Amino acid sequence: MAQVLRVPKLDLPTILAAQNPQIDLRLEAYEASTRNFLKAISNYTQRALTEITNRKNAHVVEKKRVQEKIQQIESETNQCKVKEIELIAVLDKEQEEKKEAESSVAAFRRQLASIKEKCASVDVEIEQHRIITANLSREREREQSILGAHASRTVPELAHCEHVLQCAVEGIDKDKLLIQFSHIDPTDLNREFSLVIDVSSRSYKVPTTTPFLPTLPILLDELNENRDVYAFIKHVRQAFSSNQPTHLTFVALSFQNMKYSWASLLSILSVVAGINATQKIILANDDGWATSTIRALYDSFNAANFNVILSAPASDQSGTGSTSAIPTNRKTPCEFNSCPANSGPEGFNATDPRLNWVNSYPVDAVRWATETLAPQFWGMHLRSSLLVALTSEAIWDIRPAPEVYLQAARADAKASPPLTSQPTSPRGPQHHAPPQHLRVPALPLLPPGVTLNVNYPAVTGGCTAVSDFKWVLTRLQVTNAVDVETCGSNKLPKDQAVVEADGCYISVSVVNATTKMDVDAATQGAVYDRLSGMWSCIP
Repeated sequence: MAQVLRVPKLDLPTILAAQNPQIDLRLEAYEASTRNFLKAISNYTQRALTEITNRKNAHVVEKKRVQEKIQQIESETNQCKVKEIELIAVLDKEQEEKKEAESSVAAFRRQLASIKEKCASVDVEIEQHRIITANLSREREREQSILGAHASRTVPELAHCEHVLQCAVEGIDKDKLLIQFSHIDPTDLNREFSLVIDVSSRSYKVPTTTPFLPTLPILLDELNENRDVYAFIKHVRQAFSSNQPTHLTFVALSFQNMKYSWASLLSILSVVAGINATQKIILANDDGWATSTIRALYDSFNAANFNVILSAPASDQSGTGSTSAIPTNRKTPCEFNSCPANSGPEGFNATDPRLNWVNSYPVDAVRWATETLAPQFWGMHLRSSLLVALTSEAIWDIRPAPEVYLQAARADAKASPPLTSQPTSPRGPQHHAPPQHLRVPALPLLPPGVTLNVNYPAVTGGCTAVSDFKWVLTRLQVTNAVDVETCGSNKLPKDQAVVEADGCYISVSVVNATTKMDVDAATQGAVYDRLSGMWSCIP
């Protein structure tokens, strides 16, 4: 703090008593004091201005802060007002919903009361229905007892029908029967053929068949007329069978340079797999239509109820191979005078039109049978399984090729007896024995394009009965190829070696129907497995 100059008090009497009274005003001190005062005033003023400025600045800042806060508060206030408006709207909506809910509750309460009244009424009806149900249950049990007794009588009939027809019958859905057949398609015995019978009304209906059956409407009309379900099932199976595509099986027979007996012939026939009493057979040879051999075959097949057509050359054509020509007019009598001269290019026996001759070669005789006689007698172009027994090497030139080509003992050419009577020429004691022992897998026997070449031994000594012969898988050519493994070896014996071996061994070679060469081991194995159970081994 600045020091304050104190002016001493004046002693006025003393001054006045002096000769020259003087008062020392001390102007320097006064000026100094004044300067100090002014300086202090200036400093004070500066400090005051600074403070005022600082306070002004602080006030401006505070005012700005307050203004911002005011704006924030106003913004929040506006938001609150908006929310308030929204809440008021929600509250109004809730009030309306509350009124609607109260109205709905009141309506539901009225409905509940009505439902309770209905429940009481329904309970009464339920009790009545329970009584009715109990009565119906007793009636149903009585009907089931009657149906059970009826089923116990019909089940054996149904089982027999299923066994005979190779079919199964089962119920599906309501009032519908599913009937499934098998063993119809010879290429796939497990292929299913089926139909569904609707028995819900007096008039039977068949909503579906697999595959499509064109004759179904006719069969269904017959069923509704005669009410014979078993006959309907049988006819449906026959219709399915008749719609199957052709499977043509050729079996070739060649009797060459060895003695002949009917025991060996019947043994030959046992290789014809899959033949049954409904099999259609075209029988042909190269020795002529009137020889005792082919007529005996014809008689044997007929005796076993086979459906046979004989078609062979008018005279002996042995050794003509695959020669073919258009049949011409027969200018001389047929062999053994079995037809007169000038009888035309083809002819048949007057008392048995299924005995036919063709004035040409064996191939032409077979062609005449397949293209003309089969449609004439069977009403179809070989639609069913077919066997052709042909005693000629020309068989190799027929397409499709034979499945089996047999070579066996040759019978000397003999005329058959008069065709108006049963053959009586000497043929051995077994010549009328029907080949009913043919019980082997169903057709087709072999893979496509494959043929069996079968060679028989000389029928002498102990090889005179069917049971004497044994089958051995062989090959035609001698090569280094690996064969199917049989009898502990993967090399098959040569066919001629088997035929010439001691014993009654029949060689069976699996060959390509086009090249006549042995097939590979896999194809040999397929045939071996297909004909399993018949094979033997040579010592």
